[in-house]
Amino acid sequence: MYIIKLVEFLHKILAIPYLKSPDNPTSTYRKVYCFLLMLGVIYLSIWQLSGKFGDVYPIFKPSIVLLDIMVCILIAFFDIYDNTVRIFLNEKQFCRFYQKLKRIDQFLGLSATKSYFFSGIAQYKTSIITMHAIVFATFCSDLYSNTAVMGWHVHKYNMANFVLKYKFTWFVVHLHMSANAIRQRFCLLNARFHDIIRYPKCETHILNYMKCHDMLCGLIEFVNDTYSFQILILEKIIALHVIETTCLCLWFASENFNAVTFLNNFVWSVDFMICGALICFSLGKASAAAQRMVVLCQNAHCNTKNPVKRKILMQFSKQVVLTEPDFCCLGFVSVNYSLFLKLLTSICNYIVIVLQFDE
Repeated sequence: MYIIKLVEFLHKILAIPYLKSPDNPTSTYRKVYCFLLMLGVIYLSIWQLSGKFGDVYPIFKPSIVLLDIMVCILIAFFDIYDNTVRIFLNEKQFCRFYQKLKRIDQFLGLSATKSYFFSGIAQYKTSIITMHAIVFATFCSDLYSNTAVMGWHVHKYNMANFVLKYKFTWFVVHLHMSANAIRQRFCLLNARFHDIIRYPKCETHILNYMKCHDMLCGLIEFVNDTYSFQILILEKIIALHVIETTCLCLWFASENFNAVTFLNNFVWSVDFMICGALICFSLGKASAAAQRMVVLCQNAHCNTKNPVKRKILMQFSKQVVLTEPDFCCLGFVSVNYSLFLKLLTSICNYIVIVLQFDE
């Protein structure tokens, strides 16, 4: 209960977009507060970059400076764009998303859920507590070590980035919970469909499962429409940030070694890589669960002699193939395990290029 209260408090203070209930949309006061914080992000980003040009960037190599500028701009743009999309543009669609989820749960016989967001927090509370412990411990350690090495007048410009990194991590958690909610319902639907198609007279049940599958595919389309551009930016932020922290690790190791600073940069790299893995693997698993229905229909179609049942199963499999239930960015980049491997390859290649650039 306390973790849920803490999460709700942090979401309200930092204006992290979330929908408490589909019947309880964001108030006008909260929208005004979010807009003011977005203006604050713009101001802090300008203050941060202007301050770093005078006090921080002269210390580092040009490649690290360029990477840091790109990360600062992208992560601020990501926060503003995500807030705009989720709070101001697509709030009604978010309400419909949870209303459809409620209808699907009723069809599958699942117990009613007052708030899918808070039930997700309760389900993953151990992971969320661990995430907060690591992030805040790293922040405190980073604050102590970098202030000791560079001084507070230099390190103070990194404070704005910490809040944005924290909100960035919550975006990943939100998307991970949504993907897992969709995957779990697809898996349950597949299991029940596998059981029901063995009965002689199950045509009506199959048609109902077709409707439920179509609603779940609609949830995938919603995620693609709402999050695809953010996922694309997220991939770039992860790659650039990991390259930057890796270069900082190498720079501190060779020029001004400090074990705590080295460890902090390493932990930030690992944290962002875990964010990328969570997105790719959770969305990839949900896509695989959605596409499994085609195999079930084809196997049942081959093993049944009832012509009506065969026709319905064939229609169902065609519907799934035409729908193409797959998480993707901008309609052409599939978000799955292969995207994470591409991300790792890109990071390794860019690190080599950056190191050669500095020589």
